[in-house]
Amino acid sequence: GLTLTELARRTGERTESGYNAHTNRAIRRERLERYAQALADPNLMMVASEDLYWDEIIEIVPVGELQVYDLNVPEGSNFIANDVCVHNTSAVMNMAENAAIRFNIPVAVFSLEMSKEQLALRLLCSQSEVGLHKVRTGYLGNEDWPRLTTGAGLLTAAPIMIDDSPGQSVLEIRAKCRRLKAENKLGLIVIDYLQLMRSSTPAENRVQEISQISRGLKGLAKELGVPIIALSQLSRAVEQRGGGGRPQLSDLRESGCLTADARVLRADTGAEVTMGELLASGERDIPVWTIDEAFRLVQGTMSHVFPSGEKEVFEMKLASGRSIKASANHPFLTLDGWRRLDQLKEGVRLALVSNRPGFHFQKLRLSAMPIPASAVQGTAWSPLTARGTTMVAEVAPDLFWDAIVSIESLGVQPVFDATVPGTHNFIANGIVTHNSIEQDADVVLFVYREVVYKPDTPEPGKAQIIIAKQRNGPTDDVDLTFIRECTKFVPYSAVMSGETEPGF
Repeated sequence: GLTLTELARRTGERTESGYNAHTNRAIRRERLERYAQALADPNLMMVASEDLYWDEIIEIVPVGELQVYDLNVPEGSNFIANDVCVHNTSAVMNMAENAAIRFNIPVAVFSLEMSKEQLALRLLCSQSEVGLHKVRTGYLGNEDWPRLTTGAGLLTAAPIMIDDSPGQSVLEIRAKCRRLKAENKLGLIVIDYLQLMRSSTPAENRVQEISQISRGLKGLAKELGVPIIALSQLSRAVEQRGGGGRPQLSDLRESGCLTADARVLRADTGAEVTMGELLASGERDIPVWTIDEAFRLVQGTMSHVFPSGEKEVFEMKLASGRSIKASANHPFLTLDGWRRLDQLKEGVRLALVSNRPGFHFQKLRLSAMPIPASAVQGTAWSPLTARGTTMVAEVAPDLFWDAIVSIESLGVQPVFDATVPGTHNFIANGIVTHNSIEQDADVVLFVYREVVYKPDTPEPGKAQIIIAKQRNGPTDDVDLTFIRECTKFVPYSAVMSGETEPGF
């Protein structure tokens, strides 16, 4: 109901010298914000926000059935997921950029989330050090053009190949990488990100599927003789835990933890030793009992035990009197396959073994806890229950199945995890338990920025690369400075890190 001239008068833009509305130009955010306030229009205010960028949907494709999650944010009823400025993607693309441009190493990037155009734009802004928002909005200064031209020239000559096909499997990535390797066009593989991949073979649940994918990538790295950098999501526990939101190995998705008093069944002596004792002793390559793909008890190696911080712990008690304390996301073997503790309830049967493998399984396997027909109905797809109780005994002769009688929270406690390469499970308190997805990685890096959790931090631009695991070297924290406007990590500078970050 207002003319542009009247609107300009209300916002103080019109002066005695006149006013030009520039109706043939895109409106600047600052002016739009003043107009939104003058008109008390919430829709205009939302569009004018400097904290939001409006991107166009170019494609929606189905990726099949996957494990999904949700969460509650009572105050605002919304949260930021897969943000365009995710730090992990920025960090790994900086690695790819440096490898290709500075050392001429061919890099294959498999982006399962972002399009090749989005990644190319990030690379261009990072290399030219021109703000990403400037390129997107078109507000470029005279000094920006030479930088963009130089950056584009370097990227054109860089051996970086981007594949943005969604929902790829390890087999599909292997086939493409083999062709590149045969043409001497492969020195580094980047995958963004692990949880968006799909398994090449059917899996009973997402925990098992992610384990298959990580094992497949490990095998691919060995086969081709090139490093693979795979990004992974973290659990929401990092935001709920104290300590400023610093990530830990236990925060990797599909990962779980046990308490220090969990007793691990050794394969060399037949005795049990607690995870706390193994951690204190520093012992590595411990012979343990584990379950293979045929659900038979075999000897494996627990490479090491490591602390996973503090998490809420639940005590799960079984009808036989056995019990175990674990985090909510720790997987256990059930008649329906691997299931997280928070997916279990009273009456569900877990896989157990005897304290003396190979000695009295026949006595304990089924007679101690007979399985009713109802326990196997409707699960014919599972290899454990394809033919009912008889099949359970034939397929898993080294296991017997005990029922859960209670699950109770014990509050927040220190927790620990262990690595068993190959089978990815071990026996704790006589119960078959899975271990986390980090076991296949030689190096685990976390990108941490305190400003995400503490907006008033004195160094909003400071970032840390946390080397949480390194199989053949030390672990430590490396300080960097994150230039948000061009999504680039550079060597740490106290001056640059202390500057106020520019908004979008």
